[in-house]
Amino acid sequence: MKQEITVEELTEEWSSVHCCNLAKSTIRSYRKYCRLYILPNIGQEKVAKIRQYDIQSIINNVARQGCSTKTQKNLLGITHNIFEYGVINGFIKNNPCKMISINKTTPYVYNIYTDEQYQKLLEYCKNSIDIIPILLAGMCGLRLSEILGLRWSDVNFENSSIHIHSAAVALDA
Repeated sequence: MKQEITVEELTEEWSSVHCCNLAKSTIRSYRKYCRLYILPNIGQEKVAKIRQYDIQSIINNVARQGCSTKTQKNLLGITHNIFEYGVINGFIKNNPCKMISINKTTPYVYNIYTDEQYQKLLEYCKNSIDIIPILLAGMCGLRLSEILGLRWSDVNFENSSIHIHSAAVALDA
């Protein structure tokens, strides 16, 4: 067995090897899960001391905080990959992420503006720079990342069309 390392050290090593060829948005998402859920709970613990119970407790806490089933699955998948990296590289014998139960949660209810609410929002923002992204989101259905990734070359004024070629993603994780 290799030297005992902490979960934080294993996570860093896994991240440097596994994430080097991934999309920036994927890396950002992985780091967010690690920063919010894994490291605060077990980051300073030795990898060899982590048990299935510890992982199940994290998943249960995430569910109690109101996170969706999808968030729980994503968190478990990332955590499983980190510990599987530990098994493959001889830091631990077994992956503690096996046999973890995901909690069922109620589906997210989207808050979709009525025409009247949308018109009020436009009226409120009419003299603001925020009017442009609000119009693009409301009238074209663009996501914020798509709006932020727009270039003048993506807009065709002759055909009244916009082509989405890229999305902007914040790099801070």
